[in-house]
Amino acid sequence: MNLIKNLTPKAKTILLIGGLIFLATGIPWWMTDYRTYLTNISYSYVSMGFCMLGALILGLFTDLKYKEKVITALVSHLIAFLSKVFLDGLEDKTNHNLFPFEMVFIVIKEGPFVLALVALGSILRKVVKESKEDQAQH
Repeated sequence: MNLIKNLTPKAKTILLIGGLIFLATGIPWWMTDYRTYLTNISYSYVSMGFCMLGALILGLFTDLKYKEKVITALVSHLIAFLSKVFLDGLEDKTNHNLFPFEMVFIVIKEGPFVLALVALGSILRKVVKESKEDQAQH
């Protein structure tokens, strides 16, 4: 427990939101076996949607730097995918034999959305903050 107490607020934020993204994006993948994963792409889209929601939440509600927000969202999502690869590999070692390419595909497919949603959330956060400051001055 001392380990968590000694963390900075920034590290706690990254662990909390990153952990939530990990769980939210991992659960749709973990619920399916490898064959279903291959034949029903909707699980990946559900997982992607949760990653996008996490990116927007990071942008709206955290004081992290832009790149820290993007890295937190993408890395949490990729770790959830790696856990899916590990679990499927326990079932059959030939599953996900091209997983490095799958990871690159995830970053290429979802990276632009994460970048845009973190930016949108950060802009909205700044606008709301400025409007509250303007209201407080008047």
